[in-house]
Amino acid sequence: MKNRIELLNVDLLNQSDLLAEIDHWLKVFNWQQGWHYDLDMIWTINLIEEYGLKPGATILDAGGGLGMTQFLLAARGYNVISLDFNTRIGPKYSKGIFNIGIENTDLEGYHHEYMDFMDYGLTPNTKPFISRLNNFINKIKITPEYFYFTMKNKLVNFINPYYLIEKWFNSHDTFGELTFLRGSFNKIPLSDNKIDFLVSISAFEHNKYEDMPSSVDEFLRVLKPGAPLTLTTSAAEKNDWYFEAPQAWNFTKETLQSWFFISNNNTSFNYADALKKMISSDMLKKRISGFYKYNKNNALPYGKIEDASYYPVGIVKIK
Repeated sequence: MKNRIELLNVDLLNQSDLLAEIDHWLKVFNWQQGWHYDLDMIWTINLIEEYGLKPGATILDAGGGLGMTQFLLAARGYNVISLDFNTRIGPKYSKGIFNIGIENTDLEGYHHEYMDFMDYGLTPNTKPFISRLNNFINKIKITPEYFYFTMKNKLVNFINPYYLIEKWFNSHDTFGELTFLRGSFNKIPLSDNKIDFLVSISAFEHNKYEDMPSSVDEFLRVLKPGAPLTLTTSAAEKNDWYFEAPQAWNFTKETLQSWFFISNNNTSFNYADALKKMISSDMLKKRISGFYKYNKNNALPYGKIEDASYYPVGIVKIK
């Protein structure tokens, strides 16, 4: 394993065993995930396996939210500390499967607009009903397929057979501990040299731009000497730019190289070729969530991969 920056190869989707593992937990949680998260997760799992990390080791999932990576890693026997700057509770389909501890530390006045954007349903919506209705109509493309998608999702959410089978018929004795830790990237409430491996799945781009370099320093601070930082984020071809719909930054290779101190020799960043290959991937198109297909106000309007305005990129940095 070496320090590097690389655009994620869409051929990662050929790893059917890992896709099946991801799909299992998505079904158990009845969860829809980001259009490129399969790539992010498979790339990350490959690196964990390449590093030879043993079950029982401690992984920090920086910006874990309620994403599937933390649960998949805990199911593999790792002890996962899931860092996020919002308050979270254990998802209902985690009960009886994962042992989740919650540590809500004081953010000491820290606030970011993305905290309101991604509140995990814990903040009451105080907007007037007519305002919410207009917002819904302006964003959603209402089709018969949309009604099928939403009704199927609601039915599974009412009684989820995948969850019941996992809970009652599978053993969880070898699962690792999972801790929801509240904290920001620029002030992680952990001691120095504590973490065996750090992962971050498409979360770094939601940080404050001016805090990016200090966040990298914080990631490295909590890692043990020689331990890896592996992070996926959003790549831009020419200039750093802010994408309003998902409230996320997109970064050029030069910016990432400067923040992570990685040379051009260790950077693979042929943006045009990678995007062309991604657009032609039938597997990627097949796996795009219905959330995108019927919604224009998101990172992939109406699920059209040819309209993707950024590309997933991975960074490896050894402390």
